Order: sequence, then C-alpha cells, then structure tokens
Amino acid sequence: MTFPTFVAPATVSGSQATAVTISYPATVLAGELILLIGSNDGGGADFPTLNPIGSWTELVAPANAGSSGHSIYWLDAVGTEDGGTENFDIASAEGTTASMIRIADWDNISPPEISARGTGTADDWEAVSAFNPSWDSNTIDTLWIAGISGIDNGGNGGIAAFPTGYNDNQAHDTSSVSTAFASHGYGTQATLATSLSSDAKFATLSQNGTHFTWIMAIRGVSAGGLSIPVAMHHHLQHNLS
Repeated sequence: MTFPTFVAPATVSGSQATAVTISYPATVLAGELILLIGSNDGGGADFPTLNPIGSWTELVAPANAGSSGHSIYWLDAVGTEDGGTENFDIASAEGTTASMIRIADWDNISPPEISARGTGTADDWEAVSAFNPSWDSNTIDTLWIAGISGIDNGGNGGIAAFPTGYNDNQAHDTSSVSTAFASHGYGTQATLATSLSSDAKFATLSQNGTHFTWIMAIRGVSAGGLSIPVAMHHHLQHNLS
C-alpha cells in the first residue's frame, strides 16, 4: 500500500474584491487529486464560490460562520490543467485567500471525505470530534489533514500552534488586505488509524472573528495497486444501477 503524497501547493492572496483568480500548480499529472480551499472575510452571504464549477466537486458546501466564509472543492485531474486558472466569486468585496494543493498516490477510487465542520468565534478553538472515513483506515494507508478555514482577521497574527500529530506540511495562507484579513491553515499526518480527531486546538497569535475547523481523510493506493478512476467508477455505478 502507499500513503498519499502532499505536493507543494499554489496560493493566492486576494485583494478586497468580488472575484479572485488562482492558478493551477506549474505541473499537474493525470489522476492526481487537486484540493481547492477558499477563505474570505465578511458576513451574511459572503463565501467563495467557484464560477464556473466545471469538473470540480464540492467537498463541503460554501458557508459563512458569521463574520467569515469558506469553501472546499476537489478535482480528479486529467493532466492538462497546468497553467490554467479558476475563479472564486464573493458576494461582497472582501479580503480572500485561496490554496490549490496537489495530492499524488491517492487511490483514485474513493473521493476524499471530511468531518462535520466545527464553528468557533474569537479564541474558542474547539477540537474536531473523532472522524471515521468509509474505508478501513486502520489497514489502508490514509493521509489526514486537519484544517482551519474562514478565519476572520487570522492573517493579522497567524497560527502559533497546530493540532497534536499534524506536524507535516503545515501552512498558513492569508489575504493581503490589511483591513479585511481572512486566512486558513492546515497540517497533515500519514498514518494507519481507526479514526483521528483534532484533539488539540489550533492557536493563533491574533483573531477576533469566526472560523471553521475540520478533518479530511484521503485514501491511499490499496494492495495490488489496481485503481479505477473516479469518473469511470461513477460511470460503472450508473450503468449497473
């Protein structure tokens, strides 16, 4: 079996605008998993929405936590995305940041799965309860990502500490707008476990608004190495139904 591999991400710090464009990484290989995380400042109906959504799939529906918004999408790459761009729309002109992440060596069968979102305010950094993906993550190599997104004013101070165990690929991406900060952060670990939780809280140096917390699981290549691409898997399910 093979653990999924986190490949360097591409990040954009958006201006205070109603549209933000992010470029794909310089190299995208066919069959790779691409994650797209967006965070913005602002309340009400302000959250980053892909326009057009194209071949992307919502991992969680775009939402607002009160004074900040976020969205998470995934894509099964065809390998021709290099140098392309995607566009986030926001209802109001708000500070926005976006991160696009390549994941190699996933099984290309099971879509990534994510826990229920935790929602917090100010320094109320709640832990995410234990999360079990649909596969046996105690025997199948799994990449776990603990994330915090839609941080209102998180860019003003940054993330000072990450959840216990999530020591790899730690990042904090923030908008460049000093009056409308928005940011998100994440850390990863590759391990066999029945379930994982974000048992320690994210800590920031300065934050006075809302945020979301979550855990994502990405399944590695199973023993034997034979994978059916997600698109073909869906096609076969349709034909058999």
